[in-house]
Amino acid sequence: MRVPLGVIKSVLSYPELKEHLESQPEDRYQVIKSIDEIHGSFNRSMGQVAKKFLEKTFLKLYNSIDLELPDNFDLKQLKKKYHLVLVPNHQSHADYLALAYLFYHRFNEPLYIAAGVNLNIFPIGSMFRNMGAFFIRRSFSENLAYKLSFKAYIYYLIKDQKIIKFFFEGGRSRTGKLLSPRYGLFSTILQTHESLKTNKPLMFIPVAIAHEHLPEERAHVRELEGGQKVKESSAQLLKIFSVMKQNFGSINVSFQEGIIVDDHSNIKDLTQKIAFDCFRSIGKGMPVTPSSLLALILLDEASGALSWVQIKERSISILNYCSKAGIKISSSLDKGEAARSLKRALRNFIKNKKIQVLNQE
Repeated sequence: MRVPLGVIKSVLSYPELKEHLESQPEDRYQVIKSIDEIHGSFNRSMGQVAKKFLEKTFLKLYNSIDLELPDNFDLKQLKKKYHLVLVPNHQSHADYLALAYLFYHRFNEPLYIAAGVNLNIFPIGSMFRNMGAFFIRRSFSENLAYKLSFKAYIYYLIKDQKIIKFFFEGGRSRTGKLLSPRYGLFSTILQTHESLKTNKPLMFIPVAIAHEHLPEERAHVRELEGGQKVKESSAQLLKIFSVMKQNFGSINVSFQEGIIVDDHSNIKDLTQKIAFDCFRSIGKGMPVTPSSLLALILLDEASGALSWVQIKERSISILNYCSKAGIKISSSLDKGEAARSLKRALRNFIKNKKIQVLNQE
């Protein structure tokens, strides 16, 4: 794609890159080429088309995609006061779509999403790029020109008041447990923000994403059993149509309280602190879902068989414990909804052949 001149000028104004090119002007071509590879922009008309497309396809796979916000959350006011960075956990490729859709639908604001270059494949690469995704190579520590180009691109995004989003684990969790944070983007964002010499602080907003069922469930199981990760390709996209008749329950997206950074005195220590503050905040924000509650009840039964009445009784006991212990539960398990949500989860387990029905009682 052709990168707008204003973007190139802003990227080239990054002090560290500017200094590098003064001493090694021959790297300029490689820098421009790297920016072209990385750059993503948000096209509003494309955003509207994508929103309608997702509503007719992706959203049909789920009972609901629920967004929970802190009290008095006002994005416009936050954007005026801070440079915003969303930091979610990562379990599924559905995370990109769910969060981008919710954010645009709720706030009419685009997200600029850090995506692995492995997702820059035909035809979705162009669509993602026009919906705000910018692409990162998996490894570039040995390539100084690319490394500086990428830092300069983050500098441009922050300077231009874009809302950045990246997955702090660096990749998808195959087990559902949170992975330890990767420091790379935390460090880059902190360093480039410091270069701006602005009085406007950074705010990292941890985002907890919890799925009831994952579209990639079988692939994750295969990989956990030692199988090779299948490389993303156009052919894999065709497999999407094989899940269109399935139901994956709900996705719960919960924004946590923002973590403000206005002191850059020790970037290395600050990077680790912010990364693990986000990690802990997301951990506390991960809710008990109907499917996880049902799985806990069923797997805890030594005989391997339970009646619906027993499932309901045990769920009430566990939910009461969660309430007393301050453990977060999804909105679908609130009083009055719990039995209905558990029944829905049970039907999904039966449909997906995870549970065998012995008789109707």
